[in-house]
Amino acid sequence: MTRITRTFKASETRPVNFLLVPNLASVTNGATITGDGVNLRNLIDDTERSNFVSGRPGTEFGGTVGNDANTVRGRQVTVDLAGKASKLVDVVKVSALLRSGAPCEGEEECDPQDNSQNRFSALRQFAIETCTVTATNNCSQRSTADNAGAGFNRVFTSRPEAFPASVPRPLAPSLILREFDVPDTRATHVRMVVLSNQCTGNSEYHGDQDNDPFVNSDCRTDGLVSAPDESRIAPQDTNVRAAELQVFSAGGDGGGGSGTPMDPFVAFTKTGPALADQGQTISYTLDYANLGPAASEQAKITDKLPKGVSFVSASGRDSYNASTRTVTWKLGSVDVLEEGSVTLKVQVSPGLATGSVLTNTASFSGALTTATPALAATLVL
Repeated sequence: MTRITRTFKASETRPVNFLLVPNLASVTNGATITGDGVNLRNLIDDTERSNFVSGRPGTEFGGTVGNDANTVRGRQVTVDLAGKASKLVDVVKVSALLRSGAPCEGEEECDPQDNSQNRFSALRQFAIETCTVTATNNCSQRSTADNAGAGFNRVFTSRPEAFPASVPRPLAPSLILREFDVPDTRATHVRMVVLSNQCTGNSEYHGDQDNDPFVNSDCRTDGLVSAPDESRIAPQDTNVRAAELQVFSAGGDGGGGSGTPMDPFVAFTKTGPALADQGQTISYTLDYANLGPAASEQAKITDKLPKGVSFVSASGRDSYNASTRTVTWKLGSVDVLEEGSVTLKVQVSPGLATGSVLTNTASFSGALTTATPALAATLVL
């Protein structure tokens, strides 16, 4: 899943490029999941419309074992990534969006505890651990809230407010899918360890939230029931829910720790005529779009002309080096979501053989920037 924002003016028409890479933790791609709770498959089904839930041990939606069994802290799920070989992991995406009373359309979507899915139970802080299967390590040892299990390495701990919320309650826009940059590591298994939910991790929700003696906080501890209707509502300090855990190899340098990816990705394309005559002047258009999540600094475009053409002109802040037959556009800083284009005109050599193919390749580069290659091919008639 990818969320990208674009702004269009009235009646504006222009192409938009999107970077889509496979989710290594997708059940569709062959990943499997084990852990605390039920509906675990919903955590790796590529949609926020379904959720997993982990509740008090010993119940049908129960979670962990150990000294902290009755709290959400330390609950965990482990994803066996698709395929046998280890994969590069550098980005995870997590969603804590809940169903909020929406009717479930299949048994696998129904929450066995509460279809209304109280948002105080939504995930707030978590840790990511990785493990690679070896002859002596099957990646099955449990972790604790504070330490990775044997064979696992805790590579990332989110900020306490990875999914921020405030009074009076958590809001859906704060719980939707978020992207987190993690240090580059190879793994066959990825584990998410719960550190808090909205109830346990947010002091604003601790204690009674109003002066009504008949209504206690949704974050009350078990047993503090003051009104008959509250006996039907489970205390939310023992339940945790999340909608998605996705794992990607996005190709960035991976900083980790901040909860925000730092390396920009630029979609870069080049278009030109499919056919051209000998001696004809032809034009190429080079489009770029910074998909984020950071500005591309010291950005530039370079285009080395193929044999069989001669330079005519170029748009923008360009320079042409006749000795290397290279055109360079120095763009400077390209902000997140900034799009632009440059053009290049060349003349096909009058004596170029009919049937020749002109292959013109250009590149976009910048500090810590990953960009798609750009190529255009023209057949000479």
